[in-house]
Amino acid sequence: MLTLHHADELEPLLASLAGILSPPLADPFTAHVIAVPSSGMADAVMASLGARLGASGRGDGVVANVDFLFPGQFVARALGAADSAQDPWSIERLTWTILLVLDADPGLLPWPAAAGAANANVGRDPWALARRIADLFDQYATQRPSLISAWAAGTDTD
Repeated sequence: MLTLHHADELEPLLASLAGILSPPLADPFTAHVIAVPSSGMADAVMASLGARLGASGRGDGVVANVDFLFPGQFVARALGAADSAQDPWSIERLTWTILLVLDADPGLLPWPAAAGAANANVGRDPWALARRIADLFDQYATQRPSLISAWAAGTDTD
């Protein structure tokens, strides 16, 4: 069953989502699927739900068996696409591919190899940088697929 909610603010969506997730599913091995635009949003939703679901008011709630998917992953799953573990464009696989590229050429890192100011968003963590780049590619593929096609064709655009 697909349930779509929209609001101008996050709080009403979280309250509605907590209400949907409160009753257990008939099959305990079936995961709830939630589409989120970013990893940060998935973390925020998980934290908020943890404060609401099964909580006694002391921050002891539990959120389990919930799959947070990015829009591209959600659409692929809804359309019955192959397992994302085999998809070279899945966030997880793309992160590791980008990490290999960064490892092969440390000059691509936004900070000097020995010393210097750290990037405010990712610190000096190459994995965090690779994950951020993979997230951006996922957003491009979802929101601007023509840009990805142009890059693949060798056209320097935008």
